[in-house]
Amino acid sequence: MRLTISLVILLLTGTAGAQSLENWSEIIFQSQARSGDYQEIRITPDSVHYQSGNRRSGSSEESHACLKRKEKKHLGQILTSLGQLDFNRLESPTNNRAFDGARHSQIIIKTAENQLDHYFDDESPNEKLSPLLTLMLKVAKE
Repeated sequence: MRLTISLVILLLTGTAGAQSLENWSEIIFQSQARSGDYQEIRITPDSVHYQSGNRRSGSSEESHACLKRKEKKHLGQILTSLGQLDFNRLESPTNNRAFDGARHSQIIIKTAENQLDHYFDDESPNEKLSPLLTLMLKVAKE
């Protein structure tokens, strides 16, 4: 009996980090430098919001657009493949942001159930998240 309970707990713990991302509500990329420069991309199932600027000088630039059907489909494909990842265990390729002046960046994926975060330097997330960031940057510039 104890062995069965232990196995069930072990199985649940092992899969707890893997999330279903099919029903995402928002994907966010944020990046900020010590100089005050920042960039933010927010993608919802129907829109793309881009903002950049400098917090110290107060300058900013914004744009908003509809998310195209093709882009939404591509995002869905990437997120479906990411749904099997344990975000809690994804490591950043580098962790220099604390001492070398690299930009502090993060990707946030929000679903109905929870929020998944990944922190990294500049525009260099874990290699498994690179296709997502590449698509987000492309969509924001169109």
